[in-house]
Amino acid sequence: MMRLVAIASLAIAGCTAAGASVGPPRVDLGEFSVEASGSFTAGSNSITVANAGEFGHTLVVADESGRVVDASPLVAPGEEITFDVELTPGTYDFTCRIVVQTGDGRLVDHYAEGMETMVVVGGGNG
Repeated sequence: MMRLVAIASLAIAGCTAAGASVGPPRVDLGEFSVEASGSFTAGSNSITVANAGEFGHTLVVADESGRVVDASPLVAPGEEITFDVELTPGTYDFTCRIVVQTGDGRLVDHYAEGMETMVVVGGGNG
């Protein structure tokens, strides 16, 4: 199993790291991927969460210790929601934790299928 781990953005003292995305925070969900873009900063983040997939997904935000900080409601296929989350400086794991059973009885774990990305939040807005 291969996991995609990407640094979405890094904001330190009001600056972004070289190559980091700028703009409002956004997370795109699909089968089976999580892609984060924009600037995630310490404090309140209003994240646009879009589901381009054919299955429902959620966005689960966990800190470095694995503690769930917050989770979005189910985002239906083709839906886009705004999800507000309070973040402190550190590294966060953005995942989808849905597990479904197919018609033939097989379990499909979205996280195990690769729905994960890492986001680094820096220490401040200026």
